[in-house]
Order: sequence, then structure tokens, then C-alpha cells
Amino acid sequence: MSTAITASTKSKPGSATSGGASLRALYRNSRLPIVAKWSLAVGLLVTSVMALLSWVLITQQRHAFMQQTESFGHILVEQLAHSASEPVMAEDLFTLTGLVNRQIENQQVLGALIRQGSKTLARAGITPPMTQQRQIMQSGIKQLIWSWRDPMGEERKAITFATPIQYKDVTPGHALITIDHDQLEQDLHEAILVLGYTTLGLILLGIMMAYLLSRHLSRPIQALARVSETISRGEPIENLDHLRRDEIGSIITSFNLMVAEMREKGRIERALSSYVSPHAAARVLANLEQPAEAGELLFGSVLFCDIVGYTKLTEGMSPRAVSKMLNEYLGYIALAGHSCHGMVDKFIGDSVMIVFGAPESDPQHALHAVACGVMIQEIVQQINQHRQHKTLPPLHFRIGINSGEMMAGNIGIPVRMQYTVVGDTVNLGARLCGIAPPGGILIGSNTAQQRGIAQKVVLQQQPPVQVKGRSQPVTSYLVSTMNPVYQQQVRQAVEQLLPIGHG
Repeated sequence: MSTAITASTKSKPGSATSGGASLRALYRNSRLPIVAKWSLAVGLLVTSVMALLSWVLITQQRHAFMQQTESFGHILVEQLAHSASEPVMAEDLFTLTGLVNRQIENQQVLGALIRQGSKTLARAGITPPMTQQRQIMQSGIKQLIWSWRDPMGEERKAITFATPIQYKDVTPGHALITIDHDQLEQDLHEAILVLGYTTLGLILLGIMMAYLLSRHLSRPIQALARVSETISRGEPIENLDHLRRDEIGSIITSFNLMVAEMREKGRIERALSSYVSPHAAARVLANLEQPAEAGELLFGSVLFCDIVGYTKLTEGMSPRAVSKMLNEYLGYIALAGHSCHGMVDKFIGDSVMIVFGAPESDPQHALHAVACGVMIQEIVQQINQHRQHKTLPPLHFRIGINSGEMMAGNIGIPVRMQYTVVGDTVNLGARLCGIAPPGGILIGSNTAQQRGIAQKVVLQQQPPVQVKGRSQPVTSYLVSTMNPVYQQQVRQAVEQLLPIGHG
């Protein structure tokens, strides 16, 4: 039995602590605005303090009221006893009657009585029954609460104060004063009611002030929350205005610095994305602490594309005209690369290098590279048709694609880095581009063996050819066409990339 009691006793503090922790967790995790939380917390604090203060004041008021009532009753009865001492000894009934009648002129006094032994000498108003009078005189009770009925038959309470009448060393009688107890209670109730209304008003005022104060204090935090939401939505952000020198001012200053840094980072990212692919820009920005990482070995595909007879074609053209022509073609080639999950690695004069399977892994990198090559040639054909209407010379591109292992990472020196891919696979892709026929797509044997190529691409095997940097001849395949369904998808993608004027 004792063991059970001990265990039960020890579990109570734990349960109380758990309950408090649950309330705190509920308060912290609530979706209520911080203004409501602060107002609730401060309001509860104000209410608790005011309720405790009100309880103390009401208790003190009741105690003080009862003391005042008792003091008032004892003073009245002692004054009556003092005034009646000589008339009682002389049995001056006329004087005694006048004394008791003057007592009931006080609105709080119900009655007055002067007794001598078992005889009533003077009486006025309402007095206790005879049995209670004897009880008071025999037991020496100083005060007694008793009940009586008014003329309407309602029961009411009265309090009688008694004291012996002293004349020198003789006690010739007793004086009794009866006060309306209900009236005293009503007065006390009204005083408590006023105090309660005052406390309630102060609580409401405190809650209102708590709300206003919480609203004022939470404005900077709400502003920070709005700016955070704006950042999460990717919308433009502005600095927060503040003229504070406290901790909140320090937080706002730090937040403004963070906003400025994020804005600067956004400008850097947009500028970087103009020079390298978005994937490469994201990879570089994600590794600012270690920009010179060695890279990773991966399996992917690389596409090289350049203009046939570029030097002769641009002979006599102004630099501005050459730049405009290159931007027109290379811009659409870059769009084709992005639409086929490729990363434009670099522009080298009239050439483009597009990587598939880096930096993000792509199981169908070879098929996407071939589809990109077909799309580029389709785009070039349509642009050439548009140029011929303007009597401009057409351009022809050769494309080389190869697949295999390559090293991807930041290549260069600490002051000048570039995210790219290197390796024999890349070198062979560039060589295949150099020997590809105008308007043709030449792929290596590794690319031809990749998943999906044989099922969706029609290939023509080419005679082995010796390329620079290789000791053995290289087997290559010329892309003839794609199956009708996949070819139609490529044409639809081209129509979405090209403006109506090129259609």
C-alpha cells in the first residue's frame, strides 16, 4: 500500500511538468499571429495579477468592514451603558427610555435594550428574544448574530452587541444594541461589487494596452516575416526602414545586410547564367567555399556543333553583322540544348559544346544528345529558308556526338575557373564534329550502343577513319533520321522554339 502511494505521489509532479510542457509546445506551435500570442500572454499575466490583487483587496475589505462594524457596535453599546449607569441605579425609567429611543434614530441600529437582572427597564425597536437575552447576560457574550422576521414575513439577520452597565464597583444591569446585519452585508456587497467592476475595468484596460503594446512591438517582426515570404516567393525585396537603437533595430540592420547580400548574389547569379549554363552557375554558386574542386567521374555524352566554311562565309562581313548572325543561330542552338536536358558548356567562336548527363545525371543522355542534334539541323534548315527569302546566304552546321566516361568539375586556376567536362570522350566528340559532313550528325560507336538509340534512330555505319590523336581508326555512324513518332516530337519542339516568322 505504501509503495503504491509513494509511486502515485512521485508521478504527479511529472504529469504536471508534462502538462506545462505540452501547453508551452502548443503555444509555440500555434498558428496564431505573434500579436495574438503576445496579447494573450500579457493579458493572462495582467488578468492573473489583477485577480490576485482583487482577491487580496476584497479579503482585506471584508476583514476591515467586519472590524469597523464590530468597533462601531461596541462603541455604541459602551456609550449607552455609560450614559445609563446612573439612571439605572436611580431607576429613572424616563431617562432610560429617552436614551434607547435616541439610539434607534441611527439608521443602522434596529433596537436598544436596558435590562436589570430579569427585568427590562427600557426598550426600543427590535431586540433579541428573551431566551437569547438571558444567554447573553449569563454567558457574557459580547455579540450575537440572530434571525428575525420583518413585517413582510421575510427572515433577516441582526447582530446584537452587549456590555454590562458599571456604576463604580456595582453592575446594576446590561445594555444591548442591535444592528441590521443584512444592511451591513449589503453595504459590504456593494463595496465588493464596486471593487470588482474596477478590477474588471483595469483588466480590460490592461488587455487593451497589452494588445496595443504587442502590436507595436510585433510590427518589425511582421515586417521581417513579410520580407521572408517575399524572398521565398522569389519576388523583389526591399530594405526595412528603421530608426531603432535596441535589439530589434540590430536584427533589422542584420536583416537588411542579408537582403543586400541576397540581392547581390541574385545579380551575380543572373550575370553568371549569361556566361555559363544555369546548371553550371548553380553548381559554382553552391560550391563557393571550395571553387577548385577536383570534379567527378561520370558517364555522359557531349555534342560539338560548328559552322561549315565559317572563315570564307564571314569574309567581308562587318564584326557587327557576324555577331548578329552568330547570335541568331547559336541562340536557337542553345535553346535546343536546354530543351533536350543538355548543358551548354561553352561557345568557341562559331562552335558550341553541349554536355548531356552533367552536372545532373541523365540515364538517356545519348538519346537526348542525338535528339538535340536532329533538332539543331531542323532549326538550321528553317532559319536558312527564312534567310533565303531575304537573299542572305544559308549556313550549314556539322555535328559530332560521343558518349563515355568524362571528368566534370571546375577546371582552371584559382583566379579563373570554368565548370566543364574533359577526357578522351570529349576529345573524340570534337574530332567527329570536324569530319562530319555539312548538315550531318556523326556519332561515335559508344553513342550508337547506348540505350534507346537503335530503337529510335536510323544510323548509317561509316568506314573507319583515322582521326588526329588516335592510333587506331575510329568507327562512326551517320544519323539518317529518327522513327516517325520521335521525329514528329522533334518537329513539334522546333515549332515551339522558333518564332512564327521562321515557320
